[in-house]
Amino acid sequence: MKLFDYLAKETDKSKTFYFKQAILKQFEDLKDYFLAKKELDKIKQGIDTPIPYKEIGEELLA
Repeated sequence: MKLFDYLAKETDKSKTFYFKQAILKQFEDLKDYFLAKKELDKIKQGIDTPIPYKEIGEELLA
């Protein structure tokens, strides 16, 4: 709680703003985790195949 007090005081934003930001960040992280887990399960079941890292890099640079 002291961190939220400090941030609010130093930035002229409310503690509520920082609580909301923290909660939204947590939801984003959870969403990413569950999407990755779902994809990993599909790979383990043979439904999907992973894309090699090198191939991804080549696509991004093309």
